[in-house]
Formats: sequence, C-alpha cells, structure tokens
Amino acid sequence: MPPSTWAAAPPPRGSAAITSLRNLIPTADIRLLIMDHMDLSSVVSAAKDFAETQPKLHGLIANAGIVAEKGSGGVWSQYGMSKLANILHAKELDRLYGPGGVKKGESGGEIWTAAVHPGDVYTDLSRNAMFFGISGLVAARVLNAFGAFTPAEKGAYTSVFCAASAEMEGHMSVGYFVPLGKVAKPSRHARDGELGMKLWAWSVDESGGKGKNLL
Repeated sequence: MPPSTWAAAPPPRGSAAITSLRNLIPTADIRLLIMDHMDLSSVVSAAKDFAETQPKLHGLIANAGIVAEKGSGGVWSQYGMSKLANILHAKELDRLYGPGGVKKGESGGEIWTAAVHPGDVYTDLSRNAMFFGISGLVAARVLNAFGAFTPAEKGAYTSVFCAASAEMEGHMSVGYFVPLGKVAKPSRHARDGELGMKLWAWSVDESGGKGKNLL
C-alpha cells in the first residue's frame, strides 16, 4: 500500500484520525502533515515539505473548513461565496494544468480536478452550529434526529470517489460532483471562466506570491 499523508490542523484531531485508521488497517502508512489554514505561510511550508519528502502526489482532498467572524452579507451569503470560490478554483486549475491545460507541461503531468458537494453531513460544524445562534444549534440536532443529515462516516464518499475510484477518468476532470459520485450542473456564476481567472489572480496576490512556484 503506498504511503498516505494527512494534512490537518489542529494536530490532536489529525493524530486521532490516524489512530482510528490504523486500528482499521494496521499496515497503513499514514503521516501527519501540519497545516494551519489561517496562516498561508504554513500552507506553503507544508506543501514544500511534502514535495521534498514524497516522489508523487496521487490525490489531494481539500475539505478543511473554518467558521470565520460574521461580515457583510450574512452567514449564508459568505458560505455561498466560499462554495462558489471552490468551484471556480477547480475550474481554473483544470484550465491551467488539466488534461487540456494551457500550462499542462509545466507541472510535469496533468492534474484532474473535481468540485465536490458532499451533501448535508452531520459534522462538528453542524452539530455545534452556534454561528446561527442557539436556534441554529437546536434546529441542526432536530433535523439530524429526523434523518435530514448524512452521517459523518459517509460524508467523504463522493470525495473519495473523485480521488480514488477507477471509474473517475480524465474526461470527467473539472466536473461538479454531488452524492454519491454523480455529475451535476453548477450555477451560472460557477461556470464563469473569466471570474475564475480573476479569483486565481487575486488568490496569488493575496498569498504574496508564496505559492507561485509550487506547481
């Protein structure tokens, strides 16, 4: 079995996940790569560390999330914009380095991308939904009791399908996937290529160019 690297912050949660997996698969070679998603220099350092110690990256599931302070537009508006950014980023990454990417050769290979909607999963984020106030916390628990949420242990199904399934092929790159491993059509804004290019340029600028040479 090839080695698998986990990137997690904070470390205790990543270590707990690795212990749980080793209990299921004692021979699994799993390593913890620390990454603080609120510190871009930490993300770049983690990527460089991986590149220096591992010969290949076979798959990357970027599903970390944070709950930020409220800003303009309200919680749902911010949430929607973050999901839109996920899809646009995947599309621009495919345009640059995908099977038909304009910079495909520069990366030493091709990168398949997928934007994934995992479904309504009952994770710690929804279980402790205090960012909607006490009413949100109560509503989440009531909805879960009536089966409105997908259990956390099934929440990664679609992500794992895109990253590891033999049914995932190059022509499916840049697809928008919903449970369980089905291709769907994203919103009009999510199909705006020009907006994706602007987001990419803004992201590089915001990171201070730290990640320019990682691909």
